[in-house]
This record gives sequence, C-alpha cells and structure tokens, in this order.
Amino acid sequence: MKYIVEALDELCAGAVWQYADGKLTILEGDIEPPTDKQIRAKEAEIAAAKEREAILAGIRTEVGRRINAHASLPTQINLSAAAGGGILNEEQMAAYKAGLVWIDQIRQTGKALLEAADPNYADDDKWPKVPEAAAKLAALF
Repeated sequence: MKYIVEALDELCAGAVWQYADGKLTILEGDIEPPTDKQIRAKEAEIAAAKEREAILAGIRTEVGRRINAHASLPTQINLSAAAGGGILNEEQMAAYKAGLVWIDQIRQTGKALLEAADPNYADDDKWPKVPEAAAKLAALF
C-alpha cells in the first residue's frame, strides 16, 4: 500500500478517481477500474523501480566517497599541480600514477556495480584497495 497513489495514477491515467477505505471509485473517465491484482502488481513494480533507483544513487555516491576518502578535492588539485609542474620525484610520480590507476579501477568497479544494481555495493571486498604508495603520497598533500 506504500505506492498505492502512484500505482493508481498510472493505472487510471486520464481518469479522475478516488480511493478511500480500500475501495477505488472512478469519478470521471471511461476506463475499467483495475483489479486488486493489477494494483498490487503495479505497486510492486513501482517499489522495485524506486529500490533500484536508490541503489544506483548509492553506488554513484560510494564511488565519490571512496575517492574523496583517499584524496580530498584540494589534495587531488595539489597533487595534479605538483605532478604537472614536475615537482614530484620519480618515486612520487610512480605513486601518483598508481593512484590514478586506482581511481580508474574505482570508477570501473562502480560501473560494474551499477550494471548489476548490486545492493551490497558498500562492501569493502567489492572495491579495489588504495595502493600504499598512493595513500602515503596523498597524505603529504
């Protein structure tokens, strides 16, 4: 019954209807009222779609959260400037590149989780680990 209004809006499109005390009345419009079975099926469809939308939004948020937990936006900007400006030594540059590869892996993992609409997207085991050298370098900035 959580999505009864949305279900009835879809099933009774073009009609004016009233739902009270568990009874549907078509007030205006030439449509056959949907059956209880049709209403429950539409409610289930809407609930599944809303759950999927929430999972997809959560995955997108999780991608950003994981990247920003490793390196905040200011850290990312400062690292990028240092790399572009030639300030990083060879070891640091390798760590920087490892971090960039890791970010790409995070994004690719996010895409795979989106395709699967995986409700367990927050499990750490599903995500690549930050390379130690990249984590140490980010901590310097």
